[in-house]
Amino acid sequence: MTDNKWKVFEFDEIFIEKIDIKDFLTIRLIGEINDENYFFEIIFHNFVSFNLTDESYRISYFDEMDPGLVSLKPFLKFKDSDLIKKFQQENLGIYKSLEITHYAIYTKNDCMDILSRSEPIIRMCSNEGHN
Repeated sequence: MTDNKWKVFEFDEIFIEKIDIKDFLTIRLIGEINDENYFFEIIFHNFVSFNLTDESYRISYFDEMDPGLVSLKPFLKFKDSDLIKKFQQENLGIYKSLEITHYAIYTKNDCMDILSRSEPIIRMCSNEGHN
């Protein structure tokens, strides 16, 4: 089995605080450990696709997923996925030579799927201005 666990941080729960898309994609998340909040950002400079879906609309997705992978949530990484295949089909294979990775971030309420040509930058942020 390939290693699909994406090493970010270990939290009891994570929640989306903010998503910003300009020339790159920035996802600001709140991670909770023992009722304390920690803020961090994941920045994708070379993303080619971003999907955000309410978790309640992806029931069959989790039913079909390997139970071992579901337990690895909230951060998964795939070199070969249905989403990558669909992306290649939609662009008629023009970008088949691009090395694309599927990053998945699954919070309690949301499912984010990002296709990117490079590893994201992950950094802790200040908690100032938040309760």
